[in-house]
Amino acid sequence: MEVKKLIDILTEGYLIEDKDTIIAKCEEAFKAPFDYATKNDLLWLLETREDSILDALLPLELSEIIIRGDKIDEIHEQLSELIENLPDFPYEKELTAKQYFQWIEEYLGDNNELLLIGDSLGDELVIFLVYKDDVEEIFYLANKLNIQCHKPKEYLY
Repeated sequence: MEVKKLIDILTEGYLIEDKDTIIAKCEEAFKAPFDYATKNDLLWLLETREDSILDALLPLELSEIIIRGDKIDEIHEQLSELIENLPDFPYEKELTAKQYFQWIEEYLGDNNELLLIGDSLGDELVIFLVYKDDVEEIFYLANKLNIQCHKPKEYLY
């Protein structure tokens, strides 16, 4: 139930193809990680994230709605497709990642929040644009499912 609820919250406002299939896959991975990994040739994933296969699987399954990049200007470019009237990336400010996410806060509006959720299995940041009203519940569910979840404006350096 928690898996479905988390996916429903993260995908709210997006048109997701095969959402029921994504939920079924993630629920199966949560309930029987070894069986799921064996069946899908993902045993290597259990070696890196044996405590939570969902930590890596969730961003993979929801790849069509995540913002992903290893540089904040790449993140900004993707965000500019989602957020109206977002100014150009502020290269002149020479911001750290944490400072960038603090800077962009004012452009998200009163209803939106950016969260780092899951593990990219690399150097990339995996960011979800979510509704602010859902943040507390997202943190609760992610914690219950053993999925990493942070506010980049507080977590990054």
